[in-house]
Amino acid sequence: MNLLPTQYKAELRLESWRRFIVFFSIYMSVIGIAAVALLLPSYFFLQFQINELRALEKATTNSSDYKDMESGEKAAQKIRTLVSVTNKFFQSGSVVTPLVEDIISRMPASVSISDFSYMREAGKQSTLQLVGIAGHRDDLKKFAEALQKSPYVKEKVLIPESSYKNERDAPFTIPLVIDSTKL
Repeated sequence: MNLLPTQYKAELRLESWRRFIVFFSIYMSVIGIAAVALLLPSYFFLQFQINELRALEKATTNSSDYKDMESGEKAAQKIRTLVSVTNKFFQSGSVVTPLVEDIISRMPASVSISDFSYMREAGKQSTLQLVGIAGHRDDLKKFAEALQKSPYVKEKVLIPESSYKNERDAPFTIPLVIDSTKL
């Protein structure tokens, strides 16, 4: 190559670079094609696996056992909440039993209480809501007057007028504001 004239040397260098670029391009193309050929089955295998996992997840979430498990989990959460509320009540040191005993002792024979809810929040008034049925509306009035005399009742006992619609078997809801200092 040293014996060639300079113009031929430049062409020879250019030709050697062309051959190198062609060889390198062919080499890289073969590697790319081989990589695609070797990785393509893995890609399809993974796609099929992903699709099967999605189908399995969908089948699992639509099964009756899964729905039973979800409803059981919701029931367990409700039980946890009730146990937590009960524990807070027992730890609060508040005793509602004398209040309930006082209400029962003032209740006429024809009045029955089917439900009551006691609510006490810090900084607010304690309330007790009584729900039940009075055998006669006069007995309901007597019950309200007796409750008014209770040392636990803080404000006036007001019975909604809708409770007096029926003469017999009158359903009632009585909200009571409780003096929590006496509990």
